[in-house]
Amino acid sequence: MPRRFALLLTLVTAWGAAWHVAPAAAAPRFATPPSSITVPAGFEVELVRSAQESESSWISMAFDDKGRIVVGLDDVGVARLAPPLTAGDEWSFERLDDTLRHCRGVLVHEGSLYVNACDTKELWQFSDPAGNGSYSQRRLLNTFDYRSRYGHGQNQLTVGPDGALWSIVGNDVTFPEGTSPESPYRDPHTDRLLPDPADEGQDDRVGYLLRFDTEGNEWTVFAGGFRNQVDADWNDDGEWFTWDSDMEWDVGQPWYRPTRVNHVVSGAEYGWRWSTLNWPSSYPDSLPATLETGLGSPTGVVFGRRGTFPGKWRDALYMADWQHGRILAAWFTPDGASYTATDELFAEGGPMNVCDMQFGPDGNLWFITGGRGSQSGLYRVSFRGDAAAVPPGPVVEPAVAAAAKAARSRRHELEAFHGGPLATADQATLQNLWPELGSDDRWLRTAARIALERQPVAAWRDTVRSERNPLARGEGLLAWVRMAPAQERGDVVRAALAGPIGASEAEVLLVLRTIAIALVRGVELPAADRSAVHSLLALLDSHPSAAVQRELVELLIASDAPGAIATCITRLDAATSQEEQIHCVHALVRSTAPWTHQEHRRLLAWFASARWFRGGHLIGQIIARMEADLVKTIPESDKPALAEALAFLEKSGIAGEPDGPSAPATLGPPRPFVKQWTQADIAPHLSQIEGPPDAAAGRRALAAANCLKCHAFAGGGASLGPDLSAIGKRFDTRAIVESILEPSKVVDAKYHTTTWVLSDGRAVTGRAIMVNDKEVGVETDPLTGASEKILRAEIESSHPSTVSPMPQGLLDTLTLEEILDLVALLRTTAGTTVLDAASPAGRQPGDR
Repeated sequence: MPRRFALLLTLVTAWGAAWHVAPAAAAPRFATPPSSITVPAGFEVELVRSAQESESSWISMAFDDKGRIVVGLDDVGVARLAPPLTAGDEWSFERLDDTLRHCRGVLVHEGSLYVNACDTKELWQFSDPAGNGSYSQRRLLNTFDYRSRYGHGQNQLTVGPDGALWSIVGNDVTFPEGTSPESPYRDPHTDRLLPDPADEGQDDRVGYLLRFDTEGNEWTVFAGGFRNQVDADWNDDGEWFTWDSDMEWDVGQPWYRPTRVNHVVSGAEYGWRWSTLNWPSSYPDSLPATLETGLGSPTGVVFGRRGTFPGKWRDALYMADWQHGRILAAWFTPDGASYTATDELFAEGGPMNVCDMQFGPDGNLWFITGGRGSQSGLYRVSFRGDAAAVPPGPVVEPAVAAAAKAARSRRHELEAFHGGPLATADQATLQNLWPELGSDDRWLRTAARIALERQPVAAWRDTVRSERNPLARGEGLLAWVRMAPAQERGDVVRAALAGPIGASEAEVLLVLRTIAIALVRGVELPAADRSAVHSLLALLDSHPSAAVQRELVELLIASDAPGAIATCITRLDAATSQEEQIHCVHALVRSTAPWTHQEHRRLLAWFASARWFRGGHLIGQIIARMEADLVKTIPESDKPALAEALAFLEKSGIAGEPDGPSAPATLGPPRPFVKQWTQADIAPHLSQIEGPPDAAAGRRALAAANCLKCHAFAGGGASLGPDLSAIGKRFDTRAIVESILEPSKVVDAKYHTTTWVLSDGRAVTGRAIMVNDKEVGVETDPLTGASEKILRAEIESSHPSTVSPMPQGLLDTLTLEEILDLVALLRTTAGTTVLDAASPAGRQPGDR
């Protein structure tokens, strides 16, 4: 039946029925049907239960010892889902708490329920002395200094291979009170040369794994430097893995880090810092990703060893991607003291915004969907195929497996020295760890260096000076500069320059990183030492490593090397990617050396070309800030000669928005009013949306509703609001319509605005883009990226706005046909961007 005829018939029928409307209970809600979810051959998906209107949205889950499921709620509270006593009946829903806010982590262990309440900033233990599941006794275990920008607080809870409890904590939380100063991971530093002035004030909060005992008496930070890793699990070897999030606003910039699987080891640093301060994986005082997985929104992870799936599926790490509505499976192959990894798509649906997963007592994979007020569902994935036909996981030669086991065992021996205070020198420990400082295995070298840092510097700095193995010497120098008091940093630099340095990428990077940290931490080098640094940089000018070349650019500028500006402009001209070019310019505009007229002209020409760069939400602001920094270096006497170039930049706006802020922010030609649409008007017709959308009609409706003035879709539009390209993977048609009709009902945390009232009587309203102990950076105009900093000491009060920046009534000039075309387009994956396509999204389950 043609849609327009069906639509007319439905409208007439609804008009006739309107004469006989009677009050009715809320209509039942249904999560995505299993028929819309694809899984590999042999697997079956079952929708066990859909959340109803009064049951919130579910964001975390844990099984108890009776096979019931505790779920953390998106808004307020904790609930329990229990299987029916009679086959065919509905699972029950029972609230256990209605006070704790945004419960991102739940765990049932030894009769107690543990809850990470992110927005309440607390970790609770609910005990059940009566044994009836009432959890009548409650105890606060700890509070957290959570200063959220985007909801990156305390995440999931789990039990470790050591039997202790572990909390997975995001990057907006400082270490809690009572954290042991003897933790393996301690005292993170930014240690980044040439920071963007807008990022310089950022404090050193990072995501981390926190170990604690059941009584809440011992708190130890195991590893850190993550962005917002929501969950973690350990494999058959007792080794931890997590899946860390990316910052999609940084796409197209050199500090963008894709979602990444990390093998998490004792004391290790994984290098996430705020915006331009992010560490490249090449920094030798960090560890790299085991697997990079493109754009995404990682949530739950769980190893198949906890279930009964056959063959290779038993060995996989299952990883939920909320943004793309998918579950990936990854396999790990031992490689020295760590692993390599591959992945493939396991499950995909639309919407299938998976928040958490667990293997149940039945051996099957259970997962929940939900988050940000969206429809939740409880699903079970079971294997019904021929288990004998499933191939095994990665096959490792016995000799390789034995060598890898020995390397991991050796790493564990070194990690035993990561805790404890700085004590008197232990020569036996130093002799034990020293050989591994020169190991070819980066993971062993890192474990040895961290152990070395736990020994008094005075006990080993002379040994570093006399060491002739370039790797062992380099790791020793790195440990020394990280631990040295201020007055010794010049000595470290001189020891680094004395050599031997070696020629490999790893050997050279150790020396360059040592010098960089000394400069970051304020070393004052006499002229002779500074000249020696410049000679070293010149000697390495032709080194083939791209990572070495990146460090050279920063060190040339930071150390005021002669001719640094001209050298870096030459590198800029040779750069082949947008990211490389931005890196060069980001360093160049920090130079305090005098510029020539021609150098200024060359950089101004680059900024003109950068108007057409594409990337995430922040790319325009970053380039605009760099441009402003460059203009500050132009003497007034030179500006007349550069007037034409400066005028073009002022007129043409900012990168990522070629029309620029000078273009009027109009909402397009006026359209006639059609109707003040409501959910009740549109909902009955959503079932008509079937099959592929009319893409052209959908895009016309997107433009008519002014969606593309603020939102990106399929590589077009703007970046002021959330990207709509994969929204159909996260929200069903009802939620999509509701978010347009009622934009203030649920506002994405990234786009919340706040009003700060200051002591001088002013009120500043905008979105917090930077928070530290002294200041809050506020974006006051998303159209131009205008921002200002306010001192925390001057803030009298603040209150979040409950009103979305998105206006209401955007559908009121559209016909019902146009609305359905718009929703049909958004619910499909037709809007997947080029960057999305480069990630595992879009592959068929089972495809590598």
